[in-house]
Amino acid sequence: EQSTGFEGSEQSNSEKDDEQSDIDMEELEAPYTQAITFDPDDFPKITETCNEPLRVGDELEYYCPMFVAGDKRGLRQASVLSVDPKDEIPLVLSNGECLPSDIKVKRVRVISDGELIDHPGVFRPIKKFKLIKTNGNAKVNAAAGVMKEAARFGDIMNRNVAKMRTVAQAEGF
Repeated sequence: EQSTGFEGSEQSNSEKDDEQSDIDMEELEAPYTQAITFDPDDFPKITETCNEPLRVGDELEYYCPMFVAGDKRGLRQASVLSVDPKDEIPLVLSNGECLPSDIKVKRVRVISDGELIDHPGVFRPIKKFKLIKTNGNAKVNAAAGVMKEAARFGDIMNRNVAKMRTVAQAEGF
């Protein structure tokens, strides 16, 4: 006679499930958080910044505040033209957008030894970065970002007008 190793365990599966659910119910009676003594009035504010610098020339990725966070239509990339940590709007961006310091950005390319290199950044609020102030001579205002974006738009328009002119002349207009 062969032994299956299951002798003496005559409980049915439903009885085992009932015992398991009783154990689960007992576990639920204990608090599921360790913040039993949490006092919201005595909670320390986290004001420290990380050591990750944010400086002129870095390329950022962020979600435009006009869209819901995570909406692909709002995903933007821009390079930093100027940094002033004490300003209400600390960054001047190449696309002319102004971001408050609580908007989360991610560095995707950074300046290292004078050249841009890829960076596997993480999203964090601008105010949590170590903002490296722009030298006084190189400081630009938000209008510089708008002007740069306008120049880019003008280049696109000029290329398309030239292309359409070529097509029109080829068709005899």
